[in-house]
Amino acid sequence: MNNNSLSFKQKSFRLSPMYLFFFTLWGVFLPYLGRFLLAQGLTEQDVSIVAAVVTGVNMFAPFLFSYFSDLLGRRMIFIRVGYIAVGLLYAATLYGEGFWYFLFVFGLLGTSLSAVLPQMEAIALDVLGSEKSRYGQIRLWGSAGFVGSVWVLGIMLTTYSVKILPIIGVCLTVLMFLSTFLIKEKPRKTKEQRADDAHSASQFTVNWTQVAILLAVIVFWQFGMAPYNTFFDIYLQ
Repeated sequence: MNNNSLSFKQKSFRLSPMYLFFFTLWGVFLPYLGRFLLAQGLTEQDVSIVAAVVTGVNMFAPFLFSYFSDLLGRRMIFIRVGYIAVGLLYAATLYGEGFWYFLFVFGLLGTSLSAVLPQMEAIALDVLGSEKSRYGQIRLWGSAGFVGSVWVLGIMLTTYSVKILPIIGVCLTVLMFLSTFLIKEKPRKTKEQRADDAHSASQFTVNWTQVAILLAVIVFWQFGMAPYNTFFDIYLQ
């Protein structure tokens, strides 16, 4: 069935699980990363370096995945490969030890997670088509998953070891992978269609002042969120 012929309810049914499981995984991964690493014998300084690398890969991973997905015209395959990589890497955190091991594994895990998200967004906007303004109703499921997972895990971690985090993460990646089969990817565009898109893009004017302001806001936001995301859980303990 063509995406244009779907009702918004049908589009929501296809897209919402992908966002729900992805950001539920973020709720497992991000707030409790420091606690997990400390339990594995790392120091606070080690934790800060691993967390910095997990976020720092955002500077190249999305561009790399986007380049190849645009080249092949197949976004969904990169999303699925990314999910598989996340599951395998999360499982790998149960079997190694030491700073360099966790730096390597979590660096690759962060690369996969940060590279997958832009592909998800592109597919979501493509499926929504003329109803892009209702994107927030789809993204809401991701926020609900994040909040719910952080809350539930906080309760569970009062009883169980932090070793449950990778196990839950692997289970979620399986659900994330399965959710992609609800979405039918559009056929690859012809050479002529890609040329038309490139021509249309060349006619688009960019307000670089607004871009600069947006980037400045994001930089300050990242400065504010870095200590919160990494050490707030440890601070409360």
